[in-house]
Amino acid sequence: MERYNDQAYKSTIETLISESFYFEKLSNSTKLSNIRKYLEIITRRILKYPNEKNLLLGHEKTLEQLSKKGFYSNSFFKENYDIIKKLGNNNSHTKIIPNAGSDEDVIKAQDALINIYSFLFYDYFTKYRFGHNLDIIRAFSILPPILRFNCLSLLHDNYPENMLIIDKLVLSMVKSFDNNYAISWVNKNKDYLSSKTLSIPYGGVTIVTDTYYNVFINKASLKYPPLYKTLEEAIKYYEVNGIVEGDTDEINEFNKLMAFIYIGRKKSN
Repeated sequence: MERYNDQAYKSTIETLISESFYFEKLSNSTKLSNIRKYLEIITRRILKYPNEKNLLLGHEKTLEQLSKKGFYSNSFFKENYDIIKKLGNNNSHTKIIPNAGSDEDVIKAQDALINIYSFLFYDYFTKYRFGHNLDIIRAFSILPPILRFNCLSLLHDNYPENMLIIDKLVLSMVKSFDNNYAISWVNKNKDYLSSKTLSIPYGGVTIVTDTYYNVFINKASLKYPPLYKTLEEAIKYYEVNGIVEGDTDEINEFNKLMAFIYIGRKKSN
C-alpha cells in the first residue's frame, strides 16, 4: 500500500479548504464536515497512514497511535482535535442536535485548525532544535502571529532555557495581543530572566552586556504592528521568503510542512 504523501491529497485539500473558508453561501454544516475531513488528512499525514486504508478520527487505534507519537497525549492537541471531531460529527449525521452548525461553531473549528497547525510546527521543533538553522527560524517568523505564539508557548514549556524561543515568543505576544500582554508575561518571569545574562566574546574575554529581563522587557515595550494576521495575508511573504534553500532532512521537512499548510489557501487582496 502507498504511504501517505501530500501530493496525493493536494486536490482534495484544495477543495476542502476552499469550501470551508471561502464559499460564503455554503452551509455551516458542510463547512464543519469539511474541516473534519481535512483533520482526517492531517491525521493521515502525522501517522503516515496508507492512502487506501480507512481512517476513523475517534477510533481507539487511531487515538492510540496519535498518543504514541506525542500528539493526542498532549492536552493542547487533544483539545483542538476533539473540537473539530465533535463539531464535524454533529454536522455529518441525521441526529438533530440543537444549535449545531452556528457561525460560532465554524469560527471555533477554523481556530482549532490553526492550533493544529501550531502543534505540527511544535512537533517539528521537538525533532530539530529551535535555532539550529536560522534560515528556518526566519521562514517560521513569516507565519501568522497567533500560529507562532501557540507553537512557541508549547516549545517554551519544554525548553524554558532556550532564550531564542523566549525572544520570538515575546514578539509573537506583541503582535498577537498587545504590549501589555507581553510586558505582563516578561514581568511574571522576571526573576528567572534577570538571572540570565546576555554575554559576548571580545578579545578572548566574555563580556556581560545585559540581563535577558532587560532585553525582553524592552522588546515587549516596542511597537511591532503586524503586517498580517492570517495565512491568506501571509502568503505573499511566504512565496518570497518562506522557502528555505538546502537539501538536508531538517530543511526538506520544514519546507514540506510550510507548503502543506498553504495548500488551498487564497491570497488576500
